[in-house]
Amino acid sequence: MGSPRWRGRDEGAGRHRVLFGSNFPMIQPAKCMGQLDALDLAEDVRRLFLYENAKKVFRLEG
Repeated sequence: MGSPRWRGRDEGAGRHRVLFGSNFPMIQPAKCMGQLDALDLAEDVRRLFLYENAKKVFRLEG
């Protein structure tokens, strides 16, 4: 499941400490999303990385 580099970040507390970033405009978001797909993360972890963690950090509603 996923890359060895990510092992541990998708379990326990580490999954709440990652935010998605693409380094736009140098790297297109679509390319980064493809790389994220390649990690084969669980859906709940993917949702944390893409939205839920940022929602908490930036105190967004929704």
